[in-house]
Parts: sequence; C-alpha cells; structure tokens
Amino acid sequence: MKELIPKDEYGIFADAHDTEMIVPKQWIYIIEKEQNRVKVGVSAMPEERMKVLERTGGFKILRKQLLGPFQNGYQVECEIHRRMRYEKLISEWFAIPFETAVLVAEEVAESRGDINPKQNTDEVGTDASFSRLFPQYAEICNFYEALNDAGLTIYKDENGKIWFESEELGMFTAEFFSAFMKLSKTKLEEDK
Repeated sequence: MKELIPKDEYGIFADAHDTEMIVPKQWIYIIEKEQNRVKVGVSAMPEERMKVLERTGGFKILRKQLLGPFQNGYQVECEIHRRMRYEKLISEWFAIPFETAVLVAEEVAESRGDINPKQNTDEVGTDASFSRLFPQYAEICNFYEALNDAGLTIYKDENGKIWFESEELGMFTAEFFSAFMKLSKTKLEEDK
C-alpha cells in the first residue's frame, strides 16, 4: 500500500510540502475528587478542561497529574482505561486510588506514548493538521466531551444502529433521545 503522506524518522506524519514535525498537543490528565473517584481523560487544553469539569460536575478536584504532550493521546488514554477496566464506575471515572491511577498512566505513557524530546513549540501544530484533514475536528471533539460529561456512552450494534447508554436511563436509541429532548423542551416552555 502506498503512503499518501510521508512519515519522518519518528513515525509522525509530515506536512505534504514540508518535513517539519508536528508538535504533539494531547495531554493525559488524571484528576481525583472525593472517595477515591478518579477520572482519566485527554485534552489539548487540560487546565481549561479541568475547570469545566469542576464547574459542570459540581465538585472540587483534590489532586491532578498531567502527562504528555502526545500525538497519540487518545490511544494512550484508551490503553489506560483498558488496564483499569475492573475499577470502572462510569464513562472515564474509576474507583481507584489516585496514586495507582497515576502509576498505571505513567507506565502506559512510557510504553505507548509518542513524546519526542527533539520537537519544539515553533513547529507545525496538530490543530492545523487536523483542521486541514478534518475541518470539523474541534466540533467533533467538543461533542464527544459533552457526551462524556453527560455520562453517555455510544455503541453501534451489528446492524449499524447507534445506541446510547447512561447510568440513569440505560440503553436507548438516538430517536428516543431526540423525542426525549423535544418533550423536555416542550415541558420547559409550558412551565414558563
């Protein structure tokens, strides 16, 4: 199979017109709230993300740890989640001591992460690359983060139908969700 975009010596895709390396911008964050509740996530702007989580989740972050930056942050995050799957509560939250979560995350980051010390911040960013390849990348990331914040997980069944799962409502379809939202909007308008 022919490569459309050449890779540099680190396996990172180079720009089609230039061989500058892409600066990794995905950070793994590990946060702890009360009762050994730990969240492991990925974000290009982890400090802002943690502020949003506190504000929308109604809790205070007790401790936090950042790892990265990575280009393959989502793959690193996925492997961390896989290794902690038996402690999973819901979505990206785990019932695990903070120190244990950090140790698992550091081990995965060391073995799977693509940190490249030769890169510097003057080089081309991932945002520019993703913007060229996927014009709606930021909106898609925001959408998935919103679903995650709402405690929703998305599944696709063998027929290709999309299903959502939440702790409160269980499994439901997009059609159900749409009808539920319309009903909620109507109810809000009636209450005014």
